[in-house]
Amino acid sequence: MTRIGMGLVGPGFVGAHHIDAVRRLGFVDVVAVSASTEASARRKADALGVPKAYGSYEALVADPDVHVVHNTTPNYLHVPVVLAALERGKHVVSDKPLAMTAADAKKLAARFVPPDGRVRFSISIRRAPTSRSRRSSSTSSPSPGRSSRSPARACWRWSATA
Repeated sequence: MTRIGMGLVGPGFVGAHHIDAVRRLGFVDVVAVSASTEASARRKADALGVPKAYGSYEALVADPDVHVVHNTTPNYLHVPVVLAALERGKHVVSDKPLAMTAADAKKLAARFVPPDGRVRFSISIRRAPTSRSRRSSSTSSPSPGRSSRSPARACWRWSATA
């Protein structure tokens, strides 16, 4: 199987969870992290066992060993990081929200909608208040407060033409 090189932008609390998850896949190498400064990126890289550290997301997305970029930055940085990664031909996994405004979402769609007209993204719903409420009121759950469905993620398809 071909190995995939992953780069993480924003190696804070959530970033460590992304790294743990992709390492469990067995075919992804976490090759780089970027943070707001090279010093903080190096500290995080050392703590997480990642070989490369960058002080900017632009440097990370320019790395040819990075095939997919995981974006765990604060919400207001999602659009510039996603745009930079896509412009370099990288795959992107970005925490929600993908964009903070409809105008930013339209900007992303106008520049990067694939031929089938769909952008795919995952939303973690395990700890969302609506999910907790839905699970606790479900009568089909195997036990109180537990969902009978094991996946913690839901995959949504969004049509830019709709």
